[in-house]
Amino acid sequence: MPQSYKTNRRVSGVPGRWFRVAACLLLFTLSAYNSQAAKPKKALPGYQVFTSYEYRFRLPQPEAAAAWEKIRLRYSAPNLPSGFTSDVKEQNIIDLYFDDEKQALLEQELMLRHRLFISGEGRKERLQFLVPEAERTTQTFIFRQNRKPDKGANFTDHPLLKLLRAKDRPALDSLLRKCDISAQNLQPVLEVTHREKRLYLRRQGNEWVSIALAQYSTEAPEHHFAELQIRVNQQPANKAQMQGQKFTVDTLAASLQKLFNLQPETSTEYAALTKNREQESPSFTRTKALAGTTLLVGMAAYFIFRKLRKKKEKH
Repeated sequence: MPQSYKTNRRVSGVPGRWFRVAACLLLFTLSAYNSQAAKPKKALPGYQVFTSYEYRFRLPQPEAAAAWEKIRLRYSAPNLPSGFTSDVKEQNIIDLYFDDEKQALLEQELMLRHRLFISGEGRKERLQFLVPEAERTTQTFIFRQNRKPDKGANFTDHPLLKLLRAKDRPALDSLLRKCDISAQNLQPVLEVTHREKRLYLRRQGNEWVSIALAQYSTEAPEHHFAELQIRVNQQPANKAQMQGQKFTVDTLAASLQKLFNLQPETSTEYAALTKNREQESPSFTRTKALAGTTLLVGMAAYFIFRKLRKKKEKH
């Protein structure tokens, strides 16, 4: 289980940010095109690639439980079209995000995280590198877990590289180099836990789309918030099927947005989490200020009392 690493970072734009994002996406597009043109060609070892299409909406924390219950009932078996079924799975997730001192991943809207899943089925760990392709569409490279400690020349205590098998590290290096990022410079910058309830809509027994309530928790400062997520995951080979799934996701998102009067979240999870972690609520700030003032007044009163008492004893 990953250790807790905590930092305070600010989300800020820099000149040329969008140019770097565009250049990075262009390199990934060209790489994908070249890999298709040269078929048959084996994928780089150590990871799988998935394409997700997703809507994310911020949900007021006090309303989250009631909203989820309404969604669960709305998309249960009696209310679904013919051929569709649904089921719900719950799990706890711990994410450890990596970045460098210049916040290169944050600025290019990329995400690199170690994700620990804990559910009734057990535990599993994944290293995920997420690259935005287009609006609401993200390409995710999922690396296999390094189950055995490396020995000899392959040993490393680097917090990121030790999570990868030695033979898979060049694959991650190759992906990061396209965005002018060095794996050696990446360190843990943010740890987030969240409780996820995910409702799977299945068509003819196969996963079609999913709706999730994700309740996030961060520390220093302590912050809690909830998101509603509507998503489809597919491997790139299933593009034809994904068009139908995208239509379903669009329809569900429009319906739920209207039902709960939701505002879409357009930044990446990493950017949103970093920003939320840095923004203390006014009530929290006032509480800290009041506590500090009370402490100072109490200390001043204590020293004044001691001084007066000593003078009294002398007389």
